[in-house]
Amino acid sequence: VDGCLTRAFFERPCKVVCKDILGCVLVRLLPDGTRLSGVIVEVEAYEGVGDPACHSYEGKRHRWNESMYLPPYYSYVYQRFGHLHCFNISTDSAENPAALLIRALQPIEGSFVMRVNRMNGRTKPVCDRLLCSGPAKLSKALNITLEQDGLDLALPNSVIFVEAKIMIRPLKVSRSEEKKERNTQAKTREETKRNEESQEATKEGTKRVEDAQNKMRETEANDTEAERVKEREEYTTEDVEVKFEIVTDRRVRIDYAGQDAANAPLRFSIKGNNCVSVPVNSRPEKVILLQ
Repeated sequence: VDGCLTRAFFERPCKVVCKDILGCVLVRLLPDGTRLSGVIVEVEAYEGVGDPACHSYEGKRHRWNESMYLPPYYSYVYQRFGHLHCFNISTDSAENPAALLIRALQPIEGSFVMRVNRMNGRTKPVCDRLLCSGPAKLSKALNITLEQDGLDLALPNSVIFVEAKIMIRPLKVSRSEEKKERNTQAKTREETKRNEESQEATKEGTKRVEDAQNKMRETEANDTEAERVKEREEYTTEDVEVKFEIVTDRRVRIDYAGQDAANAPLRFSIKGNNCVSVPVNSRPEKVILLQ
């Protein structure tokens, strides 16, 4: 497919692929044809049999990590805490099953559907910059589950694939908006706690969520095609030279793998992008050009 990455892109060391995939676009096609997409702004490298934090460390092979042993550019989805999903893409080679974890996206298309997918008991929708600011969040927003594990992303009819880099403009959020957002989150937590105190309160909360979802669906139904296209106006695939800086940091929540693995600078993100999952210590890696 024109504009999509090929398998050859992923047939390289995981760390190299991680740096090059930043700025590319992850696309998810739903059964009804709806297209959900976002710019990849944060990833982590899990480098295979020699990486204590990698699921294939020392050649470990189980039913649940079998997709890591498939050729590069296959999906590897695993579950955490019984209900959270993390989306990875296999890299390197079958001899050294490695994978990159996509940690965060900057939403482009289908943000309305993403917000509905992320409601999950909430009474207020999630703002754009937090829709995909974490592995489990983006999987929820894109409706990625274990059913999408082991997919060949290079196939022309794949429901998940990666498109080439595009010019991006970070989402702008003022300090007042951030403060308002934190206050809203605090109020939501308090409301959730109150709802858990009684069954009646829970029913009322469920009704409010359903009302909010119905209202959002009605709003989407009234949107014109021109308004949907407008979602992509802030992005372009034109041949414009754009610079952004890649910063590295330690990976998140892998202390179990030992100090060396935990401190390895194998998390990569676009410097200054406010859609990343966890603040970065901002260790400059390099400046690259988007073509």
